Amino acid sequence: MGVAILESVVFNRAFMNGAETAHREDIDPNQTWPNDQGMTEAQASTLCSQAISKSQLTSKCASMSPNSRETFMADCLSDILYGGTIDFLDAITDAFTAECQQVIAKDPSSYVSDPITGQRMLKSEYSGDICLTDCLDHGHCGPGGVCICDQGWEGEYCHMMVGKGPELDKIRSGPLCDKSQRPCQKVFIDATNINLSDDLACAVQEIDEQGKAITKTLITDAEFISSSRISCEIPETTVSSKRYQVSATNDGALYGNALDILVFDSICLDCNGEGCTEKVSG
Repeated sequence: MGVAILESVVFNRAFMNGAETAHREDIDPNQTWPNDQGMTEAQASTLCSQAISKSQLTSKCASMSPNSRETFMADCLSDILYGGTIDFLDAITDAFTAECQQVIAKDPSSYVSDPITGQRMLKSEYSGDICLTDCLDHGHCGPGGVCICDQGWEGEYCHMMVGKGPELDKIRSGPLCDKSQRPCQKVFIDATNINLSDDLACAVQEIDEQGKAITKTLITDAEFISSSRISCEIPETTVSSKRYQVSATNDGALYGNALDILVFDSICLDCNGEGCTEKVSG
């Protein structure tokens, strides 16, 4: 993976994962440790050090640019202190790798000659054999930057559990949707074990109060929003209330667990997680 490509992926990962940065106008310049989430400086330092050390180029960069690690450590600690999140740690690893590649690229000894063209090119261990951090959680990097998965894991970056569909954790707005307040035709779901593929889809089925299916399963569009979030389309609800069961698939064949959502009209119904009662008109 080349430097420019890796830098682009780092930016996209930060955007996709919603990584926060400490450079905001509303930060408190007097903020001290522990941060608002209770994390101490020592705990944050350990996490930042681990993130940087995950880079495949850590050892090489340490000898060529010892200050790079200190700079990234300072930035990482600042983000945890002021931003209150550790969601960006993988992006720190990839950004450090990209920085190291730029440093290494300035050293003439980092190059070899192409046996066919004779053109000078960066050694593969500094470019083409580099994998994104995602690979290193459940796999290792092979020749050509191909991620070789540990047993029980699969996918381009070894990020999916073998034999399991998307794991749906919760519906972002909760299990109730008031159609008098919004259309209720798209639900946003926190999820894991999801893959960015053309076959990503949702399955929606109307159920009764006991959870028994009362209609055939409808396959609807899914949108990959981030590595931990998707959206699913659900049918328009034309009556006062309907209860749906929603699941998802990465490949069109294997589905994960399902979540329930109750769509209702608060103009005529009072609803909670247990069910609905009709409103008494004055």
